[in-house]
Amino acid sequence: MQNIGARLRAALEAKGLPCREVASKAGIDQSYLLRLEKGMFEAGSSPLRAIANALACSLAYVYGEQEALEGKEELVAKLEGLSDEALEVARAWQGLSERQREAIKAAIDRLERD
Repeated sequence: MQNIGARLRAALEAKGLPCREVASKAGIDQSYLLRLEKGMFEAGSSPLRAIANALACSLAYVYGEQEALEGKEELVAKLEGLSDEALEVARAWQGLSERQREAIKAAIDRLERD
């Protein structure tokens, strides 16, 4: 899977859009987009969402998840119905250990009982 910077660079080239135009549409500084494209740092989901919108591509593409979903149309339809916040929670959940997940489930169970 390519990193986000490489995916952004590929999308810019594929769309034939200048970096300055995409940055302007996304409401970010051009130097910020250039540094992100070069992999100098990682951006949060809000600027990446704005950049994806400016490039007319999905956030899943920017994160490199789109290829993993090809051929799974039913799953894609369900994911497209989720908010960006729900997708962020799902990504965070994937990064947790089984012990951490069990602790969160137990905390939710306690909240539901109260």
